[in-house]
Amino acid sequence: MNRRWRANAAQHLPSLPSYNEFTAKLPPLCGSDAGFAGPADIYSALCALHAKGEAPVVGANSSAGYYYLLANTGYNRTKDTEVREIVIPISTAYQGLTPDTLHSLFAATPESQSHLILALVDSDGTVSTQRLFNHVQPPE
Repeated sequence: MNRRWRANAAQHLPSLPSYNEFTAKLPPLCGSDAGFAGPADIYSALCALHAKGEAPVVGANSSAGYYYLLANTGYNRTKDTEVREIVIPISTAYQGLTPDTLHSLFAATPESQSHLILALVDSDGTVSTQRLFNHVQPPE
């Protein structure tokens, strides 16, 4: 099987940090941990984005209690710049993903976003990404 993300991943492997290096540099959360993803889930999402050449950088939203990745996911032709988007790793074992939780992710992002990317990480390390637009409203 020669999937798109595997076809050119070898060129990015030399710059991928090991799991131990990654966890040693993981910024601490000052507040309570929201429990979206553990270090292994965050590392799996980082590896998937890194293999696609999206240069992910780990960040932490301490007040909301979760980690996110900033990744180069596109190119803005009008501004001639890379587009950096917020990717939030979420474990498929996390059971608190509700419309209210999704709505709170938009309120807690470092800057105003029209959309986020959720990186859903399965227990075997499989990562699937979903783009979530800020048009989802919690039921009344």
